[in-house]
Order: sequence, then structure tokens, then C-alpha cells
Amino acid sequence: MIARVLVLLLLGCPSAPEPGPEESLGPIEQTVDAVEATVWPGVDAVQGRHVRLLNGFFDGVPSSYWFAGFASRRAADVFWFCPEDDAACPFTEDGAIDRSATLGDPVFAVVPGDASYSPFWLVWVVRVPADYEADELKSVVGIEAAANDGRVVVERALFDHGGAIGPDAAIMHCLLVLDGTELEGNGDDLVDEPGVPALPVPVQQGWNRRYQLNFFDFTENSGLFPPAVDSESVPMMPTADIFVFFRDCVNGSTTEVCTNTGLDLAAVSERGVELDLTDDGDRRDNNNIISGFPHTPAPHPLDRIYSPLWRVQQVVVNPEHDDDFLLFDTSRDQSVSDVRTPTRMRELIELGWVQPPREISEMDSGNAIPGNDGVTFFNCPSQGPIR
Repeated sequence: MIARVLVLLLLGCPSAPEPGPEESLGPIEQTVDAVEATVWPGVDAVQGRHVRLLNGFFDGVPSSYWFAGFASRRAADVFWFCPEDDAACPFTEDGAIDRSATLGDPVFAVVPGDASYSPFWLVWVVRVPADYEADELKSVVGIEAAANDGRVVVERALFDHGGAIGPDAAIMHCLLVLDGTELEGNGDDLVDEPGVPALPVPVQQGWNRRYQLNFFDFTENSGLFPPAVDSESVPMMPTADIFVFFRDCVNGSTTEVCTNTGLDLAAVSERGVELDLTDDGDRRDNNNIISGFPHTPAPHPLDRIYSPLWRVQQVVVNPEHDDDFLLFDTSRDQSVSDVRTPTRMRELIELGWVQPPREISEMDSGNAIPGNDGVTFFNCPSQGPIR
């Protein structure tokens, strides 16, 4: 089974080399031109390449998350190296990667720009002998050669997710980035708890096709995920919901996001319309509502538990009710927004003041990604508390 999986991963790759230590080909940046760099997470700015931090709401209070772009539900493959006699490796008991136990840096099967790329990774463990040197293997090709030679054993990693799930495959969330990319506000105070710092997410190193790359590992923040229940032949990432409010400009809304953008539908989001609506010097604020937060139960039976992969739900305000309740674009202050929870949103739907949520399709967003069945998904890891 493992051999067949590895062969599938290697379709189109050069034939396997002779077993032995692999030479590094240097940083992956030397293979990425200006056009290819646009598909990697982060935007260019005067202060450097960064992944934007945004402010929305969870369970009635402000919450921050990074917007890392569109993503596939299909998990890609990552390989961690563990001593052959350490059955617990590569995981800690609470669902992160135990870097004190793993040997060297992980190997990622794909990178942004590859057709099967995903920021969600099915974890494989490579069991290595006592004389294995860290970073001896730097590619899937090299792992296959060592497995065929009998030097290593490759197996799908299992983790006890507890509850009704129990031991199952594990999916981790890692954002591969170009050198110098930063998470905006990484380690800053939690937006709803001034003076309480969020858990910082350090940059780490890994390998792809013998090139060294950087990545942010969110497992300490959010934990490992079991494959989604609708997974079949390919493990899929579980999803949560993000409700994105829009003003209906074409049908009569005269709110600022309509008058200043000329859009038919304008998101109640500073990033969405590229305006600083709260005059606080940034474009982080929005009236988006998320249904889950790391290590926190879902607040309502209709809400999904936390996942950083969010199904985008469009919620349109009926223009005749623009003035019947406050969103932050009309109040210019997130703290007085009248809609902060899915429950309140559902109350407004019952009143007829806003339209029921509608999934944003890939046709609407212009980002068709294999495996998403025409639905748009955002990759948005939340800023998490220090536990």
C-alpha cells in the first residue's frame, strides 16, 4: 500500500536515485520567479511580504484571524522522520508535532503552484534506524528509494482524536511561505483581551525536492484534525463557516462601502473594499462572523466546530433595512456592531432584514480549485490563546 502511494506521488518525477544522503539544492526561492511568487501566501508591501491579520467576530466578541487565501479541501502529504523505536513520534499528547522527538525537517510533497497543493497535510511517518542522520533525506524521491532499499519504513501516522473518532489519520495545517514572509501581528495581544498575548507561530524549515523552504505550523495553535467524514479515496479537511456581510448597492443601498466603491455588492470589510472605515490606520476590520475558535466548543448546535478552512457564506443586507441595525461600516466602530453571532444573524433573517446565507461559488470568486466541488473556501487560521 505504501509503495503504491509513493508511486502515485512521484508520477512525472525523475527515477529514484541510489539510496544515501541527498545533497541540498539550496533555498526554494531560487526556483520561484516573480509570477510564480504570486501564488505563495502573503502580499508585497513597503514593510515586506506578509499575511494579513483581520478582525471579525466569534461568539459575540472580536476575534482575529489571518487571511491566507483560497485553499483546497484535499490534503497533500507531509513526511516526518522518527526513530524506529519511538511509537509516539511525531505527535505530542495534545495534538502537535513533537520537535524534540522528530529527526531533521519534514519533507512536503508539493508546494504552492503545484496542481495538488494544499495547506492541509496528511501526516506520514518515516521510521528510520539509529544511524540515520537528520536531514539525510530531503525529497519524496529519496524517501521512496530508502523505503525500497529497506533502510526506512513509511506508514500513515495515526492519532487518537478522542471521543467518537478515536485513532485515525491526522491532518495538520502548515502554511508554506517564501523567505521573509511574516504573519501580520504574530504574537500580538488577543484582540478581545488587551494585555494578553496570543500564541506566536514561529517560522520553521522543511524540504521539497531537495530545496529548503519555510513554513508556519499551526498545530500547536489549533491541534491536529481527523479527515472529514465525507472523505473517500482522498482525505479531506473538515470545514467551518464564515458569514460575510454584503451591502446590496445595485438595489439601493447608499452606505459608504457602496458610494465609495461603485460595486454591485460590497463586502462590509475593510480588506474587501480596501477602505479604512474605522479610521484606525489599518484595514483589518470587518463584520465577518466565524462559527468556530481553536479549542472552543461550537456555541450553537447549528454551528460547526473550529477549522481554519472556512466555507464562505454570503449574507446580503436588504437595502430597505440598512438603518434598522448597525454593522461596523455604519457605526465606524466594531464595538457597537449589532450583529456578532450566527444566532443574531438568524434572527435578522427571520425578520426579513437580511437574506439567508448563500455559499459563494468558485464561479463567483474566480478561484476554481480541484476537490472543492465548486464551493469557495478561505484558509484563515485564527489567532489562538496561549494555553
